[in-house]
Amino acid sequence: MIIVLKPHTPSATVDRMLAAIAAAGCTPLHLPGSERVVLGAIGDERSLAALHLEVDPAVEAVKPILAPYTRVGREVHPHDTVFSVGTHTIGGGRFTLVIDGSLGAPWVPRRDAGSEPDRALVSVGYPPEAATVSAAALIVPGDRMRDARLLDAVAARGIPVFLRRGDAATLDEMLVAAEQIVAGGNGKVALVDGGIRGFEPTASRSIDFAAIAYLKERSHLPVFVDPSEAGGRSRIAPLVKAALVVGADGAFINGLLRGPLATLAQELGALAAVAGKEFP
Repeated sequence: MIIVLKPHTPSATVDRMLAAIAAAGCTPLHLPGSERVVLGAIGDERSLAALHLEVDPAVEAVKPILAPYTRVGREVHPHDTVFSVGTHTIGGGRFTLVIDGSLGAPWVPRRDAGSEPDRALVSVGYPPEAATVSAAALIVPGDRMRDARLLDAVAARGIPVFLRRGDAATLDEMLVAAEQIVAGGNGKVALVDGGIRGFEPTASRSIDFAAIAYLKERSHLPVFVDPSEAGGRSRIAPLVKAALVVGADGAFINGLLRGPLATLAQELGALAAVAGKEFP
C-alpha cells in the first residue's frame, strides 16, 4: 500500500503513522520527497485496512500496490537507486562499463581483476560460494536467477549484486528475484539484461531495448545490458551505444569487442553528453 501525505505534514505525524503500520505487523517505508512525503506499507492488506489510513487528516491518498514486487518498484520508491562498487558509482545518471569482469575506464589496459578488489565482479552459482567468495560485487547468473537459496545468500552478504536475467525469464520474473534480494536486506542490486533466446540464427540471444525502457519505468534499480551473445564482435559496440541512448546505466563488455576501447569510450562520451548522462 502507498500512502501519500499532504504537503508540509509534520514529522511527528509521519512518525506516528510509521509506528502504527509497524504495530499492525507490516513493514513501514519512509520515502520523503521534495514536496511531500510518501509512506509505503508492506504486509497483510487486512491489517492495513483496519488502520483506516484513508480518513486520517494528514493523508492525501491511499493507493494499492498492484505489482508482484514492492521494494524494487517505483510505486513505493520513486527515486533511482545509487550505490558504489569500490570507488565506482553505479546508477545516478552515470553510465558504467564492466570490462571482462572488472569495473574501470574503458581505455585502461586490461589487468587481472582478481588483483583489484575494488573492481572485481565474481559470478556465483551456489549459496556456499556467495558466502565465501572475495569480490567487490557478486553476479548471479541467469540460469540461477530463480534459485531462492542463492538469492538469500547474496542478500546476506550485503555487498553489491548484479542480477542477470535468465534467457527464458520475463522482466517481471527478474524483478521478483531482485525483490527477494532487497527483502533480505541488500538494496545494492543492479539488473543485467543479456537478451533472450529467439529464432534468429545469427545470434544466440536478441537484445530487446524496449526491455530497458520497461525496467527503468517499473523499477528504481540500475539497469545494465550485456550484448556479448547478441551477434558477435562487430555488434557489441553499436549495442552498447544504443543501450546508453535508451537509458541503461551501464554495460558489460567481454574480450570479443572489435576495435580499440578508447574509440568506443570517445563515442560513448559524445552520446552521454547528448543523453544527459555522465561518462566515464
